[in-house]
Amino acid sequence: MGKLTVIGLQKWAKDFESSGKDLAVIGDGNRLYLRAKRRSKKISEKNDESSASYSWLLKWESPVDGKGKSLGVGAYQPNGAKGGKESHTTLAQARKAADDLAASLAAGQDPAITKRTQKDLQAAEAATAKTARKTAEDEAAEMARRSVMAAVNGWYEASKGDLTSDKYSAQKMRRLKEYGPLIGERPVKLLSRADVVEAHEALLSRKAEQGEEAKSPRVETVRRMSADLEKAIDWAIDRGWRDGENPVTGARRALPKAPRAVHRRTVSPDEVGAFWKVASAADSEQTYPVCAHLLRLLTLTAARTKELRGMVWADVEDLDGKTPRINVPAHRMKRRVAWTCYLSPAAVQILKDIRQWQSEAGQGVKAVEAGMVFVHLEGNYRGRALSENAVNVKLKQLGLHDDIVGHGLRALFSTLAHDCWPYQGPNRTEAIEYSLAHASEDKVRAAYDRNDFRELRIKLANWWSDYLSNSLGTHDNVVLLRTSA
Repeated sequence: MGKLTVIGLQKWAKDFESSGKDLAVIGDGNRLYLRAKRRSKKISEKNDESSASYSWLLKWESPVDGKGKSLGVGAYQPNGAKGGKESHTTLAQARKAADDLAASLAAGQDPAITKRTQKDLQAAEAATAKTARKTAEDEAAEMARRSVMAAVNGWYEASKGDLTSDKYSAQKMRRLKEYGPLIGERPVKLLSRADVVEAHEALLSRKAEQGEEAKSPRVETVRRMSADLEKAIDWAIDRGWRDGENPVTGARRALPKAPRAVHRRTVSPDEVGAFWKVASAADSEQTYPVCAHLLRLLTLTAARTKELRGMVWADVEDLDGKTPRINVPAHRMKRRVAWTCYLSPAAVQILKDIRQWQSEAGQGVKAVEAGMVFVHLEGNYRGRALSENAVNVKLKQLGLHDDIVGHGLRALFSTLAHDCWPYQGPNRTEAIEYSLAHASEDKVRAAYDRNDFRELRIKLANWWSDYLSNSLGTHDNVVLLRTSA
């Protein structure tokens, strides 16, 4: 039983407050002490106000390290807590703390060391939790940054230079952006096959939801989109954004089968004369039928529209010489490999016509002054370069669009060259395929054989021009190509 009582402590406190002392301590036994301390508060330069504070203190010698220790166990108010504004440890509560201390010491434990150890552990746990939270936040931010659309944008920037045209490049990106509202914000690391399948189903069902007139992706379009998305996710995997397989690969297998390929419309071989009759006479009423001349030149050369439509005079070489040709730069070629198109006399005459027309009507036209070949020289479009749809529009105006499109001219040439070209010597097929700017299927041969079969291709171009001209003989009332003469 301790020596102190509540009444005795009240008297002791009263005596302390009247004594003028700054510090006093009284013991209860069992290592428990009450400490009184005077606090001063300056009111003015002449007056100070003082008050006393009381706190319980435990003192002991550590059984662990033999050092003297002390521990505060709460404040005490001799007259009881007032209004609950301050914490108050009663005499009974202080004695309970002393009993707990005695039990710990008897067990060979030091409460101060235990408390410090617990505090250190709590601090370590808090630091570990903080680090874990920071790591989780960083990982979440990194995953958000490495989203599906981020992968799409990264792959697109890395690969767009390999695409055949700016329009095709923009079209790819426009289609890929349709994934944005569906899975675009999904982190690549968390993207699942089910996510991609669900996105594909949404894209395929959009037409049914929005009506027949809605411009939604067809099956083949979605298949192409998914192929590009697969490449984008592969790009991200290569950069450590994800471990394991590409989920788009499996999801693509769930897409409906692609419809059969529809080949570009072209006339049959026995209709070539009728076609060439109309094409030869096209726009004969115009002074400068540049668009019709592009149609005729494409027929004679079997080149792609893009390869010739954007040509400049600097691409044309030896027009008045023995080996007239068009050197098509890589950026206008499908495979991004420069190509030479050899010209027949009829094709040469077409370019000479345009050169003559530009000298007559091209003064002050910026596109002409910039060296472009196919520029409108009359009408509402004067001064504009021919558009990419110019040839198909012209075929439609001529009533031929249901029978043939611009790209179908190449199929017509290929069919008739393979079947009708009388040359049966070496490299016959190669000459035809190189005239179409087709790559060799034998990659090893393509790497070593740099022959472009120039002589054979010149013979082929001349034969094709003669074949077209001779086909007119089966039709009456033929209007021949207009010339500047």
